[in-house]
Amino acid sequence: MYSNGVHSGYFNWQDHLFPLTRKNPKLWIPIPVIGSIYPFYRTFFGNVQDIPHPKYQELKRELVTAMNEYDNVIYAAGHEHNLQYVKENKLHHIVSGSGAKKSNLRFNQKMDFGTKRNGFARVDVLGDGKVVLTYFDGETKEKDNILFRKVLFQKDISAFNTNLTDKPSYANQFKTVVPDSNFEASSFKRIFFGNLNRDLWTKPLKVPYLGIHNVYGGLTPVGKGGGMQTISLKLEGGDGYTYKLRGIKKNADFLVSKDLRGTVAQDVIYDGIAGSHPYASVAVPKFAKAAEIYYTIPQLVYVPKDSILGDYLEEFGGMFC
Repeated sequence: MYSNGVHSGYFNWQDHLFPLTRKNPKLWIPIPVIGSIYPFYRTFFGNVQDIPHPKYQELKRELVTAMNEYDNVIYAAGHEHNLQYVKENKLHHIVSGSGAKKSNLRFNQKMDFGTKRNGFARVDVLGDGKVVLTYFDGETKEKDNILFRKVLFQKDISAFNTNLTDKPSYANQFKTVVPDSNFEASSFKRIFFGNLNRDLWTKPLKVPYLGIHNVYGGLTPVGKGGGMQTISLKLEGGDGYTYKLRGIKKNADFLVSKDLRGTVAQDVIYDGIAGSHPYASVAVPKFAKAAEIYYTIPQLVYVPKDSILGDYLEEFGGMFC
């Protein structure tokens, strides 16, 4: 997704002046001007394997948009024949492709680490929750062959270490949450896009923890759900009924075509969601009861980071629903 190598359009002076050396290192035949045609093409247009290529850009846009929904995503690639590490927004980009070959590399301030040496990268997840990236030199037989080491992040593993037989009570525990701070806006922005319900979306609210082990006989996650703007989690209750957690925060990804995701157009559409009411579902039961139609009784809760969530802990633990 990110690179400072050949596949991002970087070629050095040798590639322009002596292009035949890419095929044979001994062919030092100068071909000025004409020799630059190929590097320029790869830089500004690219083939389908290069980042500048339109299809590659589309793939990158889709993947980056999806991965930026989560914290501390590690994306590893080996297409470039060098070693690189770049932290861009929430993504950790690891390039480890110089096990047998080496290619050009451009160094800049965005790159945390880079080298054209043969080597490889390793990611270790330690028992204390630390995630450590290490690059090793493949051109030396010395034991101390570490080129670069960095702690990428540290996960809170307390929830994972909780014994499943332990069922903590969340009674009388509360959490102060904000529905969506992205809807905050300056006076200037409000002139053009309106006040909408921004104050409701950005006002802190104190809500109770979900007593996931105690309410309705205890709740057990069984699968994800959701429509166009929200994600939800289905849970089986010990009382035999099915319940659903639905996030208050909205998602605009599916409101625009894939070509517009990650663009200003998506930002504008997402901002329009501020015109909706974050707690509209809580008011529905009173109207439904008056109209004598079936209804549910939604409750505002904070989902604890509890091991009972299993595979859904990362996504739903700590969510305002």
